[in-house]
Amino acid sequence: MESKYVIWNSAAVDGACVLGKFSGVSKVLELNRGISRKDGFPEDAAFSMDPDFPDDTLLVDNLINTENLIVVSKKLKTFVESKRPTAVEYLPVRIIDHKGKVASRDYFILNPIDPPQCLDLQASKAKISMIVKTLVDRVEKLVLDEDAIEPTRLVFRPKDFYKVTLVSRGLAQAMDEAGLVGNRWVSLSDYPR
Repeated sequence: MESKYVIWNSAAVDGACVLGKFSGVSKVLELNRGISRKDGFPEDAAFSMDPDFPDDTLLVDNLINTENLIVVSKKLKTFVESKRPTAVEYLPVRIIDHKGKVASRDYFILNPIDPPQCLDLQASKAKISMIVKTLVDRVEKLVLDEDAIEPTRLVFRPKDFYKVTLVSRGLAQAMDEAGLVGNRWVSLSDYPR
């Protein structure tokens, strides 16, 4: 049976910028772990365009970045908000161009918070981290206990396995139909290829 969820990744779009250095934010790992950062999020949070891609400056709706975050345009943020997902916050970030100037102030980190305990550890053949015994380091395949996911959780990361952001198939399809650019959906059965 096909999962109700897909993995949300960024798509490579010709000419689209790739984000490099993330500045102004401490404890970035908290964003991956689903900890709310809305209170006190720094006003100077910014991503700089990666100097390894000097000709790529196009700002699309979902930007590739090295922090494993979902960085979205105001248009994509507004679209997702309209679907009323629970446990998601939107943290404003500036995009800095290759010359050090602000290219946009209309981008956000879409941060799913309070991750559900939904990874089927046994079926996923999860390997627990040797360093942090509560975290899953890797899985042989990605299997969810979908009964543990509230229907209003349209975007989330599984608790203790923060390497993927998941989105409901319905929301993914609606984003595609709305013409939002820069999204790539990966089936759970295709992870971790």
